[in-house]
Amino acid sequence: MNRTFKYITTIIGAGAVLDFDYEYPNSIIPSTKNITNAIRELKVQDIDNKESDVISQVYNLVNNKFAYIYEKRGINKKYELNFEELYFLLESLLSYTETGVDYFSPSGCAPISILVCVCQELQRYYHVEYARALMHILKVIIDIIAQYDDHFRKNTDKENWYRIFWKGKENIRYDIFTFNYDTTIEQSIGDYEDGFELIANHKDKISAFQPQKLIQNQNNLSTIQHLHGCIYYAERPTESTTIYSCRDFFKMTSVNDALRYIGLQQNDQTQARESYINSPILVGLRKLDKMTYMPNSIYHANLVKALMKNRGLLVVGYSFGDLYVNQLMQRRLLMRGEDHRMVIIDCFPKYINSAIKLYRYMSDNKGQIVNFLRPFISFEFGDNLELTGIEFTSYDEPIYSTDHKCMLLICGFKKAVELHADLIQDFL
Repeated sequence: MNRTFKYITTIIGAGAVLDFDYEYPNSIIPSTKNITNAIRELKVQDIDNKESDVISQVYNLVNNKFAYIYEKRGINKKYELNFEELYFLLESLLSYTETGVDYFSPSGCAPISILVCVCQELQRYYHVEYARALMHILKVIIDIIAQYDDHFRKNTDKENWYRIFWKGKENIRYDIFTFNYDTTIEQSIGDYEDGFELIANHKDKISAFQPQKLIQNQNNLSTIQHLHGCIYYAERPTESTTIYSCRDFFKMTSVNDALRYIGLQQNDQTQARESYINSPILVGLRKLDKMTYMPNSIYHANLVKALMKNRGLLVVGYSFGDLYVNQLMQRRLLMRGEDHRMVIIDCFPKYINSAIKLYRYMSDNKGQIVNFLRPFISFEFGDNLELTGIEFTSYDEPIYSTDHKCMLLICGFKKAVELHADLIQDFL
């Protein structure tokens, strides 16, 4: 018997797992700041088999330059480079640093590298040091993610609020687009569709991506799509045939199996012929360039379909830092017209107890979310300098747009689920 399910398009960011209990040995809370701190002082082998401080040198150099910009403007604020920005800079230097290779074709190097010179402070570092730095960073980040992902798998009695929410109600399914590299949602849901299918009789039990399997979703399951990769993905050129690129990703049965294949192939190039490592997790600021291959390319296309098809949009722990996603979500006003509902769940400071404090905090600290919300919420000040456009009750309660098509919860994902799970799902 066919049943009608309500599908909710869901965007998942790093903040979705920050409410987990990390009180176990050697755990690292996977916040942007903690990941940055874990990689910024890493050392790698230089060309003479000695230690290279290229990572910390780039980090400190850029932070100092940015601090000077603030100082000139009279802003008493310290800029701290995050791991995405640091990775992007090191990755750029991979293309702009002299390789010692004589190119036989102009297509072998980035055109802009002909015109741009590396700053004097970095000229003592070699191309290979940047490549080693990127590889080292990737493996450290994967280790941090794998640690809590594995703990979640082994401790099935923990984080029940999270597991129960994603398991959902009988009539609810999710089209989940996650920017996290872990598999905690897969573990919570159990039966889901991600487009991967086990290769028959494969000794390593590897799964290959089948686009039609995801798009058709014949079993009406929740779908899970890692737009920016997953710690279980790996390039497997030995599995590639005429229907797969050697750059497409396959799904492995363990993180260790996936790690074995990082860096075995020559570095890939963007459309601008800038070099990058085609890793299982997409790190840095060139994510759109890196979404060329499957499954990322199909996941990106399916995001548009889900935003257009489903009335409800749930956004959890997302920083609104990916411009291509922001633009697509804002265009729901064209896709759905007035028939849309959106819930955004984030964690703001507890001192926020009014609409004006909410707006000021977002403007000062989360400017990207304010810009994103403008098509949905009319932030205006009345004659008494009261903020209109939103209905604020309290820190723990839903905050609505005046047309009640958008809901904002600022008490964190765990508290929002514990207090309002049914309301969230019914609203969407």
